[in-house]
Amino acid sequence: MNSKNLIIGLSLAANVALAVALISKSGSASNSPSQEISPEELPIIASTPDPIASPEEPSLEPAVQAITWESVESGDYLTYIANLRSIGCPEETIRDIITADVNKLYEQRWKEIKRENGGDKFEYWKSNAMFGGMNSDLRKKYKEMDEERRGTLRSLLGTNVPRKITDMVAMYNPFESMLSFLPQSKQDAIMEIQQQMSERMMEAAEDGDNLDGSDWQAIQKEQEAELAKLLSEDELLEYNLRMSNSANMLRSELGGFDVSEDEFRDMFALRKEFDDEYGTFGPAEGQDPQEWHKQRTEGEKDLKAAYEEVLGEDRYREYGHEQTLRGSSLRNVAKEFDIPREDIYDVFDATDAAQEAAQVIRSNQNLDEAQRQAALDSIRLETEAQLNRLIGKEATQSYIEKGSRIKNLNRSGSQGTVESTSFVAPAQVIQFSN
Repeated sequence: MNSKNLIIGLSLAANVALAVALISKSGSASNSPSQEISPEELPIIASTPDPIASPEEPSLEPAVQAITWESVESGDYLTYIANLRSIGCPEETIRDIITADVNKLYEQRWKEIKRENGGDKFEYWKSNAMFGGMNSDLRKKYKEMDEERRGTLRSLLGTNVPRKITDMVAMYNPFESMLSFLPQSKQDAIMEIQQQMSERMMEAAEDGDNLDGSDWQAIQKEQEAELAKLLSEDELLEYNLRMSNSANMLRSELGGFDVSEDEFRDMFALRKEFDDEYGTFGPAEGQDPQEWHKQRTEGEKDLKAAYEEVLGEDRYREYGHEQTLRGSSLRNVAKEFDIPREDIYDVFDATDAAQEAAQVIRSNQNLDEAQRQAALDSIRLETEAQLNRLIGKEATQSYIEKGSRIKNLNRSGSQGTVESTSFVAPAQVIQFSN
C-alpha cells in the first residue's frame, strides 16, 4: 500500500470510528464525563405500586425508583420486567430498556477497570494508541467483563441479546481518552466537526463522486480551519498529536519501534512540517505529478536526516530496520521462530551489507562472467552462513524460501534484490572470502 492510500485509509478508519462514537453518544447522552454518576446513584427499578393510584384503579405503569447492582442481582428487577410484560410492553422495547440500564452499569465498571490498569490514558506516542492503548491483559479483562454483561442480560431477559456496535464503542472507544484533555463542550464541538466531515465523504460516495487528492486536501483544510477557530494554539497542538493524519502516519511508520513522548513530539513536528509542504493526499490541483514526486523524494531525505538527529545514530538504525520489517517476509518468520528484535536488526545489517557488496561486483567491468558469478556465489554463501549463526539454520531456510533479500543475491543481473525497502540504514562492512 502506498503512502497516499495508507493515509486515506487511516483517515477513513478514524472518521468512521468517530461517527460510530457519535451514534453511541447520541443514544446515551447521560454517559458523558460531566454527567457521570456512581452505580449507587443510578435509578433503582422496583415493582412498587404507584402511590397516587387508588386501590380500585391500580397503576398500569411499573414505578421507576433506581437501579443498582443489588436490584439487578435481587428479584426486584425481574419483578419489574414481569410488570412491563404484564401491561403489554413490547419485548423489543423491554429489551432496549433493560440493555441500556445494564450497559450503563457495566460502562462505569469498565471505566474503573481502565483507570486501575492505566487504560484511561491516551498515550499518543505509542503505535497501539488508536486501539485505546489496550494491552493483552486489558483486552482479556474487557472480554471477561463483556461476557459477564451478556450473561447478566441473558439471565434477566431469558434470551441471548445480540452484540451491537454501539455497545462495543461505548466501552471500547479510544476517542473518550483521546479528547480527555479538553472540556466536554469542546469535545462535543469536535465530534460535530468530525461528523460533518464524515457526512461530506458519504454524500460524495452516494453521488458516485471519486474523491481525488485535491478533494481530500480541501476537506482537510476546512476541518483544520474549523478546529483553529475552536481551539487555542496549545489545544490544537495536543489535538494534532492525537488525531491528525500526520500523527496517524507517524504512528504507523514507527510500527514496533518504541519512542518516548518527547521523541514523538519532536518527530511529529518534523513530519507535520513535511506534510504541510508536500501534502498528504498527493499533488495539489494543477501541480505536475512528476515534479511533485521528485520534490517530495528530496524532502524525504531531509526528513530522515532530521529524524536521525532526534533519535541518534543507534536508535535511528533500529527505526530504519523497523520500516524494512513492515514489508519483509522476516516479519512472519520472526513470529514463528520467536526471533528477538536485535537479532532481526542484525539480519538486516548483514543483508544490507551483502546487497551493497553484490552490487559492487555486478558493476565491476574488470570481471568476466565466470569471475563475477563466483564472487556473487561467495557473497551468498557467506551471508547465509552468517544468518545461520544469527537466527538458526531452520529460520534462515524459512526466510529464504519465503522470498528473502538473499534468495537471488547471487544472480548477476538486476534481479539480485527481491525484498524492496523504503529505508536503507548505513551498512556495516563485513568481510567476504575471495
